[in-house]
Amino acid sequence: MGASFWLPCKTGDLEKCSIAGALFTSFATSENVVGIIAAFGLILSLQGFSGRVRIASVLIFGMVVLLSGSRTAYVTLIIALSWHAVSSLIERQRKVFRIPFPVGLTLGVAAASAAMFLIYTAEPESFSRRGRIWIAVSSQVDDQIVTGIGLSKWVYFQTLGEAPDHFFHSGYALLYFSGGLVALLLSAVVLAGLLAAESPLGRGLTEKSLVVLFATYSFTETIWNPLAVDTYSWIVIGIFLTAAATPSDRLFDARKLLSAQSKTQNI
Repeated sequence: MGASFWLPCKTGDLEKCSIAGALFTSFATSENVVGIIAAFGLILSLQGFSGRVRIASVLIFGMVVLLSGSRTAYVTLIIALSWHAVSSLIERQRKVFRIPFPVGLTLGVAAASAAMFLIYTAEPESFSRRGRIWIAVSSQVDDQIVTGIGLSKWVYFQTLGEAPDHFFHSGYALLYFSGGLVALLLSAVVLAGLLAAESPLGRGLTEKSLVVLFATYSFTETIWNPLAVDTYSWIVIGIFLTAAATPSDRLFDARKLLSAQSKTQNI
């Protein structure tokens, strides 16, 4: 297709372009959208598939992440894959059926605290100019940090020119602006519940790789808007459905099966 193939990159229609950035203009004008979908697809492939299908899926999604040029996808995916790798090593030694809720709550509070640190220390050019959005969030919420000021106020401040045209570019910033520290605390409880959900097969650590990816991606992207059904709702719905599944929901009790297998091996 010649030079016209790269036209979206050359004309500035895409803010950042990878070596194959123009390939993605068919369904997204942002490399971050492609990065989000591919990153979650990769982790889902690790958890949901096996054998050749898993290898093929991971390679395909990994290639898309690489070619997207999304730095956020690179960083968050490395964190999630590191969690998965370390968890796999632990679970080779012993089955882990669940993460204690207090531990999950500690991790949830730590994530919310880290996000607040980023929001309040941001400069206008921080994180590809996301800092401008976060500065607007902190300056507007400053008087009502406990309860926030409501999501609808963002559009109001945009009409006054006191908020950027872009959305929050952070799930934690959205929650903080909408519901203040109360909303952030509730989000920590939700994360704790997702992390503490039981794994019938004893993979209570590796199965949380998706939750870890969700929590870290939310630092710089709005993966979940609790007040709307949008492009990324399938990700959050999938995570919640996975966490809601308990041994009683399955056709068999996996713990009993594992115990029976262990006894058979001992015999």
